[in-house]
Amino acid sequence: LEQGLGRNRTFSATYGGALGRNLLRRETFSQPGAFQTFDTVQIQRSDAASDYHSLQLQFIERLNKNLQVLVSYTWSHSIDTASDNVSLTLPDTLFDPRLNRASSDFDVRHVVSGAVTYDLPFGRGEGFFNHLARDWGMDGVFRVQSGFPIDILQRRATLVGNYDLRPNLVPGQPLEIFGDAYPGGRILNRAAFQSAATQQVHGTMPRNFLRGFPLEQLDLTVRRTFRFGERWNAQLRGEFFNVLNHPSFGAPVSNLADPLFGRST
Repeated sequence: LEQGLGRNRTFSATYGGALGRNLLRRETFSQPGAFQTFDTVQIQRSDAASDYHSLQLQFIERLNKNLQVLVSYTWSHSIDTASDNVSLTLPDTLFDPRLNRASSDFDVRHVVSGAVTYDLPFGRGEGFFNHLARDWGMDGVFRVQSGFPIDILQRRATLVGNYDLRPNLVPGQPLEIFGDAYPGGRILNRAAFQSAATQQVHGTMPRNFLRGFPLEQLDLTVRRTFRFGERWNAQLRGEFFNVLNHPSFGAPVSNLADPLFGRST
């Protein structure tokens, strides 16, 4: 759907979706001695599935009084039972792969991005100072997005080998601890997760249940154009990346056995 807002402005709303079926998923049996000939057996199955839904909003103001604007927002949700065909998953004889259905490893729920170009309206007359002030402009590019999912895992032994399995959630414990002493202002609370019992496979912790840190960045350009006759010009540019100095933290360590568990490194 697209709607004009005057001569130079438009607003549009779009739905985008995709379905994936019979996607590859990789299983492994890695118990030494379980097979007479091989220590490890890997099986590729075509039984994974994915769904993607998105709402995409966009505002455009074309060049109007030296100003040009483009702003986009996307809400989306990518869901699957396996996000790639490289990771080793449990055999379906031990764990129903449909129970892995959750947000994809690469799911980003919210993204706002935009660009602004503005030619400064100075120096239009004659004289020395007008010559200094003319042909200046500024460009800005910004992006804000929510964090990627985090899957809490711990390697444990099962009947068919060692696997990275999800723990149990501990009732009453906060999943995160907040404070200025932690990178990004928060860490995962180790006390909220407990290794599953030996007879269990995955614990009660859902797949990709938590989220990492968001991203915020604004890049700014200041430029001036020098004109040499009607055919030639040169441009001097100063570019400032992440001009607001917002740090971007990586995902917290998600291996429950790691001494740095829960902390962005």
